Amino acid sequence: MGYPWRLLIVVLTVSGCVADSERGRSQQVSEIEKRMVKQDVDKGVVAERLLQEANNARMVGDTYLAIDYTKRAKYYTPESPVIWFQLAQLYLQQGRYKEAEASALRTIRYSNNSTQIQAKGWRLIEQSRLLLGREDRAQYAGTRAAELEREQVFFKD
Repeated sequence: MGYPWRLLIVVLTVSGCVADSERGRSQQVSEIEKRMVKQDVDKGVVAERLLQEANNARMVGDTYLAIDYTKRAKYYTPESPVIWFQLAQLYLQQGRYKEAEASALRTIRYSNNSTQIQAKGWRLIEQSRLLLGREDRAQYAGTRAAELEREQVFFKD
């Protein structure tokens, strides 16, 4: 068997393993949900539990599973700025900067005028834009975050 065929077999074998592990993760996520939904648990509580699982997955370095859990939490409370911010952080951690920025913008959108969460969202946007090489657009995000942070300090006193 020639080299190209061996390489193809290795690639297909490895991709099959990845697909199996992804399937296992999804099943793991759905089992937690199934139990809670079956018990008629409040949607907010389901989302909170899924976020806890996402944090656990993140702590052990499994950002893919953490994203799965966070996306499922988003299904139950789609306008939660906390969920969108966590998703943005995970995307940033994975190097998915455009998705991180889009999620951070949703964080700001659903912030209910909380200057603290808005500032965090703008800081994350600043980071993602810098990592994408968009310094001019990153500067705008940084300036906006600084303005919001100043408002927080001003209203604390």
